[in-house]
Amino acid sequence: MNTVHTVGRWLFAVPFFLFGLMHLMNSGQMAGFVPEFFPGNPAFWVIVTGIVFIVASIGVAIHKYEKEAAFLLAFQLIVFVLTIWLPQVLGGSQQAISGLLKDTMLAGAALAFAGLAMKEKAHSGPPMPPPSA
Repeated sequence: MNTVHTVGRWLFAVPFFLFGLMHLMNSGQMAGFVPEFFPGNPAFWVIVTGIVFIVASIGVAIHKYEKEAAFLLAFQLIVFVLTIWLPQVLGGSQQAISGLLKDTMLAGAALAFAGLAMKEKAHSGPPMPPPSA
């Protein structure tokens, strides 16, 4: 693995890890972002979100299950876009546009990272036998 990929992996993983910790430490304050149609206590969903961020960031950082971790991050971020930011933007909130764009961009980056992990895994498998003549 080259240095650029290693640095990129850590620059991608560490902020998600810290963001996950912030969710766990401030679940009450962040509960206001949870859409009303989500069942149960909003703080529960903030805690689940924080756990997903932490687990996925560890998967990316330690180079284990990185494809699954990146897909999980992308899924969560797309859920944010569709359930938190898009309704606010459609409701006229100018401030929500930055959240929508940020989470869309991060979901795209997570999918690109998953694709890179898939490509890397495909090239690291056992050598192909020579073609028979």
